[in-house]
Amino acid sequence: MKITFTLVDQDLDPAARQNIDYVIKPNPNQDNKAFLGRPRAERNPCFGAPKFVSLDTLGTNDYLANDSLFIKISICLDELSAI
Repeated sequence: MKITFTLVDQDLDPAARQNIDYVIKPNPNQDNKAFLGRPRAERNPCFGAPKFVSLDTLGTNDYLANDSLFIKISICLDELSAI
């Protein structure tokens, strides 16, 4: 399983866009079940991308336009197995 977070550059010129990708490839084994399994409480323990993009970077390019930003999330389940 691979999870890709993409901060979308909203530049009007598609050729000038510089999206930022951050990939997480969790290891789905018994030790990580608390993070990746079905929630058993209000929420699972966290894991992931605490430093996906800095606040300074958000001010560059057109990541933030009209007080809006877009994050695309792609999940590849090809290698997923039951834990």
